Amino acid sequence: MLLGDVLRSSARLVAQQRLTEWDQTRPITNAFREAAQEATDGHVLHWDVRQLRQYAVAAGQPTAP
Repeated sequence: MLLGDVLRSSARLVAQQRLTEWDQTRPITNAFREAAQEATDGHVLHWDVRQLRQYAVAAGQPTAP
């Protein structure tokens, strides 16, 4: 989650500074935003998998490490 927040903040910072033309900074800010979404999705997926393992253990099912 924190990595996603840092990447979103970086995108905002680059967009606010705009030391170069917007056409040159747009790919950078888009890349930061996409990476932030992937980092957030990965974090959520990690916790979802952990929760599913807990359900499987509670149901008596074997789980992989």
